[in-house]
Amino acid sequence: MKVLLNISDYGDKHNAHLSRLLKSIDGMRRFYEIDVFIDNTIQKTYDINVIQVLHHARRRLAWKHRTRLLDNVDNYDLFIYVENDMLLLPSHLEMFLRLNKEDKYAKFLRYEMHDGIRTLPDIITGHPKAEIIGN
Repeated sequence: MKVLLNISDYGDKHNAHLSRLLKSIDGMRRFYEIDVFIDNTIQKTYDINVIQVLHHARRRLAWKHRTRLLDNVDNYDLFIYVENDMLLLPSHLEMFLRLNKEDKYAKFLRYEMHDGIRTLPDIITGHPKAEIIGN
């Protein structure tokens, strides 16, 4: 399986977390052919082989991968987008692939923690289900 994985890396704030993510991705390369593109605003050295794309402004950095996906729609089997503060483990990818083989429609829904409250940033703000009660 050929995977195109895109990471938005905003500066140096999450370097430790990003190193953990990259180590996880590198381990997955034993089972999958994974090309990693990192969109960033500063030149950095990463722990694994990646293709780094520099941008002059942070504005809309999280959207830069979309053109790359469209340009490569026929070249990859799976497309993944994460940011430098998200973690993708081999078990996440394995479960996703297993569920999709079983004719189920699996996808990831991210949440963020702010002052002990989980929020779902990918759901429309103001929607009653945009906040999850509890921890």
